Amino acid sequence: MEEFIFKLLKKFVVKKFAFKLLWIIAVITLFIIALSLSVSYFTNKDDAGMVKEETDKGYEINNLNDGIIQTIAFSLLKPILEARIDYYIEKHGLLDYLQKIKKQKEFKDLVNFYDISYGNGKKALCGSKVSLQVYKLLNYDNIVNKEQYLQKFMNLNVNPTFERKIGEEKELDLGIIGMKEGGERVILIVDNAEISDKKSYYVKLLSVKTDSPSSVDNLMVFDDANYTSGMPVMCGDEVEVNYSVRKHNGELFTDNQFARFKVGDGKVPLAIELGVLKMQEGGKRTIISPPDLLTTTDDMVVGNIRPDEKNVAIINLSVIQSNNLN
Repeated sequence: MEEFIFKLLKKFVVKKFAFKLLWIIAVITLFIIALSLSVSYFTNKDDAGMVKEETDKGYEINNLNDGIIQTIAFSLLKPILEARIDYYIEKHGLLDYLQKIKKQKEFKDLVNFYDISYGNGKKALCGSKVSLQVYKLLNYDNIVNKEQYLQKFMNLNVNPTFERKIGEEKELDLGIIGMKEGGERVILIVDNAEISDKKSYYVKLLSVKTDSPSSVDNLMVFDDANYTSGMPVMCGDEVEVNYSVRKHNGELFTDNQFARFKVGDGKVPLAIELGVLKMQEGGKRTIISPPDLLTTTDDMVVGNIRPDEKNVAIINLSVIQSNNLN
């Protein structure tokens, strides 16, 4: 009888041990699989820049390991994880928050550029009248020897020259603003409707026919940590802003003022006109401006915002509405 009980207990202990061992193995396996998963929010491109399949969710769960076991486990775990994340998002009211992040990512890299040469003359600003050369670069991303490719444009004896006002070609001009006379730049524009479609241009700025204060180089702009939506403000857009101005010592000079204007028309002081560029609806910025960029004239839509003629002023600027006027 004792021998029978001993065998029964032994069998029970072995089964219990085996069950615990299997449980531990399962937990370790799930942990390893979890390490190979990545949850990313609102991205539609992989590391190589390729467009991925669109999803209605505010996130993606990616398998970072291509092993067979991990792939099978990933397909089993993904719907469970998505269900829990969806529940968490709905419970805590995070959907609007994630939608705003999605829009920020969509418009973040709309226009990029790199300088071939910097130039040393007057600077092109929003609204400036300029003379320039522009060439569209075909299939530029896939060209191996980019420097040699650009040389044929840089060395042309006969170059078509355009004279116009900055703001007439919005996306392109967003890349031209800040160039100096004699400067050369390659500008890359992403078509937001089709992220994989990039337009590339070679631009040489020949002359700037509009004078501007040299103190624009001393304008300092700081983005506040907040979430925004919509297209970035470009030269030529119509915007409505709210602003407050403080003296250099922090004392309030004017508070909670509103203005509606077309960027580049010269209807607001240069500090606000330059400071609003690339902002989005809901965006907030702090601008530290030299006094000569705060000058107002009778035909402007704002009153005096210059506390004095010697010291900088601090502008708190927010975009209420932005209308893309293509």
